[in-house]
Amino acid sequence: MKFFLLFLPITIIFSACSSKNAFEYFYMSKKQEITQENIQSVKLEDGDKVVGICNIVYLNNIMPEKYNTKEYFYIYMFSDDNYKELTFYLQKNKPVYIKALPKDNKFQTLTKESYKWQKYYLVEFKKVEDIKLVFDIKNRSTISKKLIFEKIEY
Repeated sequence: MKFFLLFLPITIIFSACSSKNAFEYFYMSKKQEITQENIQSVKLEDGDKVVGICNIVYLNNIMPEKYNTKEYFYIYMFSDDNYKELTFYLQKNKPVYIKALPKDNKFQTLTKESYKWQKYYLVEFKKVEDIKLVFDIKNRSTISKKLIFEKIEY
């Protein structure tokens, strides 16, 4: 009983200091739900060592009213300094445009992830007619990852 009386005020004090609870992270907007279906994450590995993580969001399926003239991807990633020079390909073609984005960018609301150590990019490729998109991530020698995205027909 003494333990309970001592533990109760401490619990109340610390729980009152919390500004958020775990249930706030369960709510997703409609766009966030669609994003979860159109995001792929991949570990960047050099042998047995993980040297980074890359998350790729296919924007054409999420915002077709805005992203429909070309193939658009939002990429947020972290990698070891020795593995920062990655090249992205779609159907074996290099991007036509890559824009580095700030940490607080308009796509961050789609994923609820924003960390100062990550890099953020908007990557644009020429329009592809195929339904299945093969997205490659490569660096000079050690990293090569393939991801498959499927277009939603609207």
